[in-house]
Amino acid sequence: MPPLLIVILILLTAPTTEAVAEPPTLTGTARATGNGQILVRGNRFILLNLPADPTTPESQQALAALIDGHTLTCIPVSKVGHGLWQGNCTLEDGRDVAEALK
Repeated sequence: MPPLLIVILILLTAPTTEAVAEPPTLTGTARATGNGQILVRGNRFILLNLPADPTTPESQQALAALIDGHTLTCIPVSKVGHGLWQGNCTLEDGRDVAEALK
């Protein structure tokens, strides 16, 4: 068997490891969309470690006052739906949004 054919057969039969892609960090202008969700560059985030029920009117108002129009950096942790992530977001000054709401 020619050496090149042997190399090709080895490559074709060798086990492969699939790289698991990390979700990208997203930075952009944010706005609160209701139900405690944040919209950044077309992706919705549910914040991890929120101190209170994010669906109450008071919590939604506090979130909107804190983030609307500000640039956030969000790190997705897990995908929970189409364009919906659970994750952590920080403000321009480095403060964690969930912590700032406490």
